[in-house]
Amino acid sequence: DFNYYFLEKKNANEENYSVIKDSGLDTIKIIDQNTILLNLDIKNNLESYLRVVVKDVWGQTSNSNFNKFSTFPRIVKLNNIQDFGDLVRIEKYYCGCDQCCEEIDVSNKSSSEFSFKDSLLNEYIRFPQWIDDGNMIFGFIKGKVGIIIDKDGSLIKEINSVGSIFGDNYPTDMSFNSLGTRGIFTGDDHNIWTVDLINAVEPVSFTSFNDNEWYQDPEFLEDGRMLFSQKELTKDNQGISDIYIMNQDAIKDSRVKLTSAKNRQKFIMPRKIPFQSKILYVNNDVSANDEGLYELNYSISDQGSKISSIVPERIDFFKNIIWSPNGKNAVIVANANIYIYNSETSAIALLEIAAKFPSWLNDEEVYFKKTDTDLEIIYKKKIDQNQDDTAIIFYKGETDQTPWIQVQPR
Repeated sequence: DFNYYFLEKKNANEENYSVIKDSGLDTIKIIDQNTILLNLDIKNNLESYLRVVVKDVWGQTSNSNFNKFSTFPRIVKLNNIQDFGDLVRIEKYYCGCDQCCEEIDVSNKSSSEFSFKDSLLNEYIRFPQWIDDGNMIFGFIKGKVGIIIDKDGSLIKEINSVGSIFGDNYPTDMSFNSLGTRGIFTGDDHNIWTVDLINAVEPVSFTSFNDNEWYQDPEFLEDGRMLFSQKELTKDNQGISDIYIMNQDAIKDSRVKLTSAKNRQKFIMPRKIPFQSKILYVNNDVSANDEGLYELNYSISDQGSKISSIVPERIDFFKNIIWSPNGKNAVIVANANIYIYNSETSAIALLEIAAKFPSWLNDEEVYFKKTDTDLEIIYKKKIDQNQDDTAIIFYKGETDQTPWIQVQPR
């Protein structure tokens, strides 16, 4: 006797429900009784309540319980960046604009004017970051690989260390595959390790440090292989470093050498340019005038071209060279300044001086912290601006805080 159903919504500051209508039409959006999955086009920055109304063949209706939904992006947040970590918080980001955020439930606002209260997990972690397209969060725990949290703040699992690969430290050079299901990193033993973030409880070694190799900077490629740099030590502990691609089975016969370092050249921090057979890397040879950032089309040559004298800083907890969602640009920290690299022109432009911890808000904007003033503030800026343009406030913590935030991709 069930005929069809439709949806009603009620915003947080309203008493009555209103019918959801067809896009562009002034008619009820009728949903066939056989429909089990429905996608709705709902605007961003909205928090509302939704219920299903069922109508039978006699014209009578009955209502479901309401369900709250939100199209505000979440942020994963630490109030302070400190050596032992901080309690991880997940909040909905609120820009504070009455025009786009007028339908909010103000009783759910946090003490910050820029976010809503949401979840607090009783775990001290460092540098949490979104993986799995914004469905999960990975964070570092001292002496372990890390912790996995779902987007609502519930603990999924802790991933333990194996033996003494970290000692009492953290994994370094951590990177994730595009699905967010696997992680790859280096340990204190200078080997490459991988971990199944979904099924495993401890990591597995990809490499075996037995021929005086020194592996570092691993990352997954789109085709499933891994990119990394490898240092060949000499008796004076100097040596050279080259860049390789290798299958995930880590069989040495599958290695493809991309560069040809000479003398004491050290080619490190390789980063694949999305959708191209090119990489960026750093030549860390300070004995000659060759230090800087290089670009290499490895399909045709093993000799890269120097595109800038800037030297991206090595950051153990996440990749310094971070790609925009569309893969066309990268944000880079060098000499405590933020630069933008354009993969189509190979140009590098200075965006902000005295800044750190940049990340992408969208294809056109990045957010970051200043290093010298306003430590409680996160700023944002469009990438077509320059260092003289004023950055605007994106998030503001309490006066005595030094917050770390990462915005959920959407």
